[in-house]
Amino acid sequence: MNKNHLVSVITVVFNGVNYIEDTILSVLNQTYKNMEYIIIDGGSTDGTVDIIKKYENKITFWISEKDNGIYDAMNKGTLKSKGKWLNYMNCGDKFYTKDTVQKVINYINLDTVVVYGNTEIVFDKCNKYVSYSKKDGHKYHHQFMHQSAFIARSIALKYPYDINFKIAGDTDFFAKLYNKQYKFQHINLIISSFVVNGISSKLSWQMFKEDVIIGQKYNKFFFIMHTMNYIPIIIKRVIVKILPKDIGSRLRVLYNIYIKNKTI
Repeated sequence: MNKNHLVSVITVVFNGVNYIEDTILSVLNQTYKNMEYIIIDGGSTDGTVDIIKKYENKITFWISEKDNGIYDAMNKGTLKSKGKWLNYMNCGDKFYTKDTVQKVINYINLDTVVVYGNTEIVFDKCNKYVSYSKKDGHKYHHQFMHQSAFIARSIALKYPYDINFKIAGDTDFFAKLYNKQYKFQHINLIISSFVVNGISSKLSWQMFKEDVIIGQKYNKFFFIMHTMNYIPIIIKRVIVKILPKDIGSRLRVLYNIYIKNKTI
């Protein structure tokens, strides 16, 4: 088995000046060397491009231009990639350790199309926990963070992200593969560190609507199921919101560690 496959890491960003450098350094400092790094910027005006230029001699390809959202940018990165395996490490996110990619490559079975693991969820420096991915159950929603997944490029090209989704394009992508019975490989490894600051980290009507659209493809009763699932999530977040910020953040972490212990 060839354990030296080219890995393409793709970062999409728009006005992420406070986070992009950490992401770039996380990728460039990986011990696994057969990698290419692609950055797709959506036309940032806040200094993000200046930081990208600082490292451009180590970046395989980068571009800054207006796009049609996160998933359009991710598709652009896919088309520019050449690796056998793709990872979308978006702005603000990082590999958990410097040898993460090497560890993942050592685990990969070549008959799989999605390899995924666990994620460190970071609310702030003092509030973080490990979200343990599930080995199964991706029919309606992937039970892992996309930053902690490596995807076969051939599949990403065959099924590009649907840019009609603004938040749940990755949910649509993984649910499609799962329901078409492509092979997913679970590894018990913390792959990425995810900072809770992006659009998909917030509970919203848009997220609920897109999740329902996706679920209805595979189960006509999904709306009822999903509504019932949202009730305890809404109650939890309302309680956290009305408490002082520091107490609310700690309760949220404790809730996920000791009660739910699952991907948010």
